[in-house]
This record gives sequence, C-alpha cells and structure tokens, in this order.
Amino acid sequence: MPDRHPFPTCSILGVNIAVTDMKKTVSWLEAELPKLSGSYICVSNVHTTVTAYEDESYRAVQNGAALALPDGKPLSLTSRKRGFAEAERVTGPDLMGEIFRISAGHGWRHYFYGSTEETLAALKEALERRYPGIRIAGMYSPPFRPLTAEEERAVDDMRRNLSVINDCRAVAGSVTNAYMHDVTEGGVENAVWETVTGAGLGAVIYTDEIPVDSVTEKLCSAFGVDPLRSLSSGSLLIVAENGEKLVSELKEKGVAASVIGKVTESGVYAENGSGERREISAVPDELLAMED
Repeated sequence: MPDRHPFPTCSILGVNIAVTDMKKTVSWLEAELPKLSGSYICVSNVHTTVTAYEDESYRAVQNGAALALPDGKPLSLTSRKRGFAEAERVTGPDLMGEIFRISAGHGWRHYFYGSTEETLAALKEALERRYPGIRIAGMYSPPFRPLTAEEERAVDDMRRNLSVINDCRAVAGSVTNAYMHDVTEGGVENAVWETVTGAGLGAVIYTDEIPVDSVTEKLCSAFGVDPLRSLSSGSLLIVAENGEKLVSELKEKGVAASVIGKVTESGVYAENGSGERREISAVPDELLAMED
C-alpha cells in the first residue's frame, strides 16, 4: 500500500473522490502497482456516492480504497466547482482500456469476476484479439439468484414513483376541471413557467412549501444544483380551484400532495418563507446540464 494518497481529494457526500485525470492515474499505477498488493480502486459515480452516503459501511469501503476515481461526470464537475480546476473524469471502461494496452509490456495479469460465463468467454476472446499478449489469470461467474420478496417490492415502488398515472386518476376522481403537467426536465419551476405563460397568466410558487426528498436535497446540495430546477420524474403539477380541498382528498387516497402556490395575472415568481421573491424563467435543466 502506498504511504499516502497520491492525489488531492474532494469530499462529496462523505466520499473522498480523487482529483486527477487519466494520464496522471495511469502513470501512478505504472509506478506504484507493485505496492498495491491487497489494495483496491473504486471507480465511483453518482449512484455509488449516494449509496455510500446512506450506508456507513459502504462509505468505509469507498474511502478505504487506494483511489476513488471520478467515473461519473458530476463528480469531476463538483470537484471543479469546489476549486479543483485540474479535476477530470476518469471512466472505468477507458481506464481498463489504457491498462490493457500497456499490461503485456509490464507482465501484468488480469482476473475477471462477475457476469455470466457466456459474457466472460466473449470478453476473453475480444481481449486476446484486441490486446495481443494480454495475460488473463482467470475468470469467475458467481451464482445468480431471483430477487427476494422485499427486493421485488422495492423495485415495484421505484417504478410506481416514476409514473404519475395513478396520481392523474386520483385527481380526475376528485375534480372535474383541472390542468395537469408532469414535472420532468427543468423541474417544478420550469413546469410552472410553461403552464402559466402558455395561458398568458402568471404565478407565485412558495419554495418552502414544495416537498423535496431528504436524499434528493442532500444530493443536489452536494453537486450544486437546485432541486426545483432539476428533472423530477414522478411529480405532478396540478392547477385547480380550491387547492386545499383537493390536497385533502388526494391525501385520503394515499397521494402525497401540497399547495405550492397560486395563479396570478402576470409574472412568474418564486417566493421563500421570508417573502423574498425572484423571477422564474425558462432555464436548462441543472441536473441534465451536468452531462453536457
């Protein structure tokens, strides 16, 4: 194990993401690989980082690595936003390609764990064809199993939370006159702006009244994006008379709902709990913009 971490790190949701680039990473591996026996490298992305934030034991795995590389672009972008101008994305597939390219010259060997036997056989054939002299020490396909009942329920919940069909049906059963808009690219603010400006009207939304999941809030804060201007699939914007009554009826049907604002004659604004207002306009989705 190297005596110290080879690169600066940026803590994102508690995970120490390496500030590096592909050239520096490969050069370091070439120089330090003999000292890395028994160590491991994590190729980290948003999913693994959020999982580490929620699971202390998994966070320890990420931070116990010789390197936690920024495979996901949002990780390197966040590092740059926090002052690490040299931070670049180091993707797992690209890093593997670089390592395969130079491994024969160093006498390095590779062991592959995971996937199916058919995939591993195809991988072996492709690697030996593309990288002459590559040394494959072994391959293993672990047993697969069906999901448990609890895992099946969790998957079903995720599917349901990304759809607004049942929510729309619940609204239709409560009111006869309502406008509904699914909240996707651009988040709640963009959905409100599109809705009222298309009708030649205005609106005020109360930001403190808009429910944001705690994990979403933490994640958006870590990556410097506004949850109200980010992709919000599974959310539904409803414009109707007597919003308080509709919200009450929806809650009785098991649909989480809140009154988040009101329609006005002109101007589209977001107002916080202190009464401070800012104008809303059509802007690119902040979450999706991180992948551009």
